[in-house]
Amino acid sequence: MGYVEFGDPKGFPVIYCHGWPSAKYEGLYFDPEAKEHGVRLISIDRPGMGDSTYKPDLTFYQWPDDVKELMDSLDIKNFGVFGVSGGTPYALACAHKLKDSVKRTYIYGGLAPIHSKNYGRKYENLKKLAISTNNIPNFTRRAIKVFRKVLRKRPKLYLWILKSRIPKEDRKRASQRGIDIFIKNKLDAIKKTAEGATHEAGLILNTWDFDIKDIESYVKFWIGTNDDLTPMEMTEYMNETIPNSEMSIIDAGSHFAITDIADEIFDTMKQGYAHN
Repeated sequence: MGYVEFGDPKGFPVIYCHGWPSAKYEGLYFDPEAKEHGVRLISIDRPGMGDSTYKPDLTFYQWPDDVKELMDSLDIKNFGVFGVSGGTPYALACAHKLKDSVKRTYIYGGLAPIHSKNYGRKYENLKKLAISTNNIPNFTRRAIKVFRKVLRKRPKLYLWILKSRIPKEDRKRASQRGIDIFIKNKLDAIKKTAEGATHEAGLILNTWDFDIKDIESYVKFWIGTNDDLTPMEMTEYMNETIPNSEMSIIDAGSHFAITDIADEIFDTMKQGYAHN
């Protein structure tokens, strides 16, 4: 299992569940805020990503077992969980299964189970993607390999393509530090194999193997009104379904507006663990 720690080594431990396709260095984005607010951010490669061994039979509800094994090895009994985008089901699975250890969970740009509700016509593309991903995994695998090749050999070309597809506000947010982290993290995520990312795509876009309504601990959501990747309706559904939860709405915020509110998120974590 590959993992790396950011923030305050003596702070309250919080597991970071990266997005998709991604890996442990995604947590590097939040190193300054974690240090400032006394959070020990432990960012873990999921199986088949980065330095973690691929598990062809991995499910969301098996993931907390890996987390617990790592926490036991670090002699950590209680901890928070922070999930972003595609890391949402993994974070919520920890909240569900490790309820004696995880008292608070934090989610930004949450991806909900896409088959749990009709989110509207404009989200039908997600279902179409789910069908192709689960029935034609070779297509997803090849796409990820092409992505890796372009990112390795023509990173500037990939960044140009990416910038042309994201809102102007997000292009303004992109600093050289952020770009460097992005390249480092994406290359680390798929440096060994495309199998982990391919398998995860199938899991994320399929029926989840646990029910979020049974989560007992506190969950805090943040979502932007202009998030086109994980639309606000998904966060609203999860907030309505999980009994002990609340959500904060970022007016005109996109999927990448997390950089604007990272300080708020980690201050919320600080206030939360002060009461644990």
